[in-house]
Amino acid sequence: MNTLKERLTWARAQKTERDQHEFTQQDLADKAGVSQGSIGHLESGRTKTSRRLTAIAHALGVDPVWLAEGKGSPFLTADEGAGQKSDEMELKCETADEMRMLIAYRLANKPGRMAFNAVANTVYSLIEADRKKQA
Repeated sequence: MNTLKERLTWARAQKTERDQHEFTQQDLADKAGVSQGSIGHLESGRTKTSRRLTAIAHALGVDPVWLAEGKGSPFLTADEGAGQKSDEMELKCETADEMRMLIAYRLANKPGRMAFNAVANTVYSLIEADRKKQA
């Protein structure tokens, strides 16, 4: 799978198969906090990227780096929250110390750019979770 379009379509089909019911574009949009049109544009190839790819990946239960770049495995490991809702994933770290430990873990277990992306995704998720708490 060379394009985001292909990876996103495949991941949504896998989610449908795992859940044993159709996981529609609207279901994904609701779970990721984006519009159905955004998902449609990504799946059609009209849009090539999104600021919300991390949330979309978590809603699908796939690795955000894999979804964005096609690198590594599409599947999250159990300690990265496979199958969890994105809100649960975002709330894994509630303190600065927990965040430091998660960042250190991800840096130690992912090489180079993947480590940077994993840390960036973690920080982004924490910021989003904090915004939700404040709202």
